[in-house]
Amino acid sequence: MIKACAIVDKGLEKIALLELEETIKAKGTAEDGGVIFECKDYDQLLTFCYKTQSARRVLLLLDSFNFKTQDDITKKVKESLKSIELKVWLEKGKSFKVDCERIGKHPFGSQSIEEEIGERIIFAAKESLGFMPNASMKSPDTTFYVIINHDKAYFG
Repeated sequence: MIKACAIVDKGLEKIALLELEETIKAKGTAEDGGVIFECKDYDQLLTFCYKTQSARRVLLLLDSFNFKTQDDITKKVKESLKSIELKVWLEKGKSFKVDCERIGKHPFGSQSIEEEIGERIIFAAKESLGFMPNASMKSPDTTFYVIINHDKAYFG
């Protein structure tokens, strides 16, 4: 099973749950500004991505966690990267970037999160894959996305 997250505008969580049921016959759990669900394969996830009208973004969910500080986010993503098969997402000669969206008030900015997590991805790739992937902000081959919703983070 593939875990996923549909990011929706606040108040559209129930609509997203209905769309899940109608488009791919899946059930999900509504959270503040999103829906967590599982798909049997990538085709089912892509079908939902194509057909959804309520989701602003759909993530293949690599991890989600609660946090208190920016350091918590960095540490938890670093731990997550140990169990993620980076070879699926990163190849030698290919590029990536990290995008971050924040909802709520935080004593840090999105750019600092993007930089820190990008750095962690580079180091994790060097350790597990034996090379340092290129970062490209303009035209990456892979985008890692972090949404920070008050005190919860979703990494996909």
